[in-house]
Amino acid sequence: MQSTFQLRTATARSVGERVEIVFDGLRMGSFDGGLAYTFYPGSRLIQQEAVLTTYDADVAYYYDAGLDMAAPSDRQPGNNMRTEAVFYDPDGVCGVPR
Repeated sequence: MQSTFQLRTATARSVGERVEIVFDGLRMGSFDGGLAYTFYPGSRLIQQEAVLTTYDADVAYYYDAGLDMAAPSDRQPGNNMRTEAVFYDPDGVCGVPR
């Protein structure tokens, strides 16, 4: 499904120490709404989400997404992986999940 975006309005608000900004004007098929961003204090992480609704009767979509980080040769039964993932925390410290 392709989407279009034409900015209609933008709103910002504080929720505790977070900042939320919503850009209204996103359209995907029969769905209409906007893009929402949440900024967390003391963090470089930003949450982005599409916030959409439809007024068509009996219409719904279920999206199931994730990251596929293992090379096909590393896959094992149960979809576990041997490849180690590395991440950096907001202070730039490298870590490996245990």
